Amino acid sequence: MTDWYHHPGPDVTAHYQGIAALLRALPGLRGGVHVGNVPATLPQDTAGRVYPYAVIWAGILSPVPDDDVSGRIYQAGQTGEFTVTVASGDWTWTTGAARDVKHALTDALDGRVKPQRLQQSIAQVMTDPAERPARYYIPLTWTLTDHA
Repeated sequence: MTDWYHHPGPDVTAHYQGIAALLRALPGLRGGVHVGNVPATLPQDTAGRVYPYAVIWAGILSPVPDDDVSGRIYQAGQTGEFTVTVASGDWTWTTGAARDVKHALTDALDGRVKPQRLQQSIAQVMTDPAERPARYYIPLTWTLTDHA
C-alpha cells in the first residue's frame, strides 16, 4: 500500500470534510465529531459520563495532529488508511454509536470509503484507564481512495 500522504497529487482535505459531515449528521454522536484530537472537555450527562463522540485520525490507530490532515495529497489511484475512534462514557452507547458510524461510512463518498473488514471484525470495545468515570472506545479502520 502506498504511503499516500507523502506523495504529490489531489488534496484529500475535501474527503475528510465529507467524512466529518457524514458523521456530524448522526444524531447519536452528541459529543461531536473531531479531527485529529480529543477536546479536553466533552458534553456529558448528569452522572459525568461523556456522550458518544468520534475522532477521525489520518492514519492507522495513531493520533495525527489536526493540522496534518489539511493539505494531505495523494496521486491518482492511491489509497490511504484512516481511523475513526468512537468513544463514550457508557459501553452500550459506544457500541451503538460504532454501529451507526459503520453504517454511515461504508461505501461513503461515492464508494471511496471502505471498511477494513478484518480489523473491524476483531475490533473490541476497550476502556481508557486514564479517564474517570470510565471511557469506552472502539477504533474502526477504513481505506480511502481517490476513486470509486
